[in-house]
Amino acid sequence: MRTSRAWTMGLVCLALGAAGGFVAGGQRAKAPAANDDSAAVATFRGGRLSAAGRRALVAAYLRGEVEEPVNRRPITDADLQSWLDAHRAQFEQPERVRIADLLIAAAPSGPERQKRLQESRSLLHDVQVKSARDYYAFATAARLRSDDLSTKAFGGDLQLLSRPELEGRLGPEVAEAAFALNGNDVVADRVIETPAGFHLIKLRARVAATHADVASLRSMIRTRLAAERRTHAETEIYSSLEQRAELHFDEAALTAIESLARGGH
Repeated sequence: MRTSRAWTMGLVCLALGAAGGFVAGGQRAKAPAANDDSAAVATFRGGRLSAAGRRALVAAYLRGEVEEPVNRRPITDADLQSWLDAHRAQFEQPERVRIADLLIAAAPSGPERQKRLQESRSLLHDVQVKSARDYYAFATAARLRSDDLSTKAFGGDLQLLSRPELEGRLGPEVAEAAFALNGNDVVADRVIETPAGFHLIKLRARVAATHADVASLRSMIRTRLAAERRTHAETEIYSSLEQRAELHFDEAALTAIESLARGGH
């Protein structure tokens, strides 16, 4: 909640929660001792109310109406599982691979395509032979021969990609071949044909899928779920107070005030 809006709502909390005696969470605020001004929270009906007292009243009101009810509501295993199910994408990753790709582009059909296929097979044989003694053989060939301008300068290297992502990038044929490879720095033993042409690929790395479960994330989920409940409860109480007070905010004016407070113009 924006600072100016929260400050205004604090006054509403004070006005509605404290008029005639302050009540929070079913408990009337403790009255100060008559001779103890420093300990005073507030005095009403003609008395005074210090700035510290206003802050204390608002805090007590929110504690009674928001924090205490939220804290009394238990967080069950079912609640934790439900939260994880709704946020699973934040904690799970599918299996991914990082490959290098060398493309020999070819038209979808025609005599030239067969020529490019033979060229690709010859190039694959050459890369396989050189790779036995030269770790950079595939990258060198990609820089010299690949028709994929987006990866050519990087030796054909792509970032880590899931199967659907790799299918979208290079086609299902390449994805199928890449995920079938085992080990690291392994060159596929065949040319992969796609509508765009012929691919030579090298598996650089593989990252296993990660799976989230409540047991390993229990503490984090409990903390975030409790925070979300408090935020939801605060939003509801502020909305209720706005309605009861028939309060209407001039958002443009609040924005201008906050801009001035930050030194804006």
